[in-house]
Amino acid sequence: MQRLTLRWEVDGQPRSKSIGDTESLLIGRSRACAIQIKEPTVSRKHASIYAEGEAFYLKNLSTKNSILVNNESRLAPDKILLIQSGTSFKLGSVEVEVASIDEQPEPEIKVKCPACGRLLEPDLKDCPWDGTSLASAETVFG
Repeated sequence: MQRLTLRWEVDGQPRSKSIGDTESLLIGRSRACAIQIKEPTVSRKHASIYAEGEAFYLKNLSTKNSILVNNESRLAPDKILLIQSGTSFKLGSVEVEVASIDEQPEPEIKVKCPACGRLLEPDLKDCPWDGTSLASAETVFG
């Protein structure tokens, strides 16, 4: 599972937001946006970030405002850009940086023996330490 982390500043206060590869993120002036930027040069719903496969993309949803990418090129309305760690983009005067895209390990599933408390593989029927049935054992993620 991939995880993307964004960082930006609003009124001198650092902010960040992370999303997984099954989520999407809306950026703009609207209160419906996960990242809200209250600035006249930012559209109500200006951009979205989403995952496709193992990559993350930035899409310009605005019909009027472009997005400045890495302080050198503009992402025109309705265009899409593959983003990577270190990519930065500007909406109005707010610069957002893709701080990281990391591989997140899948959580390991274990069962907890109700008698001895040991964490065991979920395919076991009985605890090998004390013989207790694991049929009603608690499932643990970790």
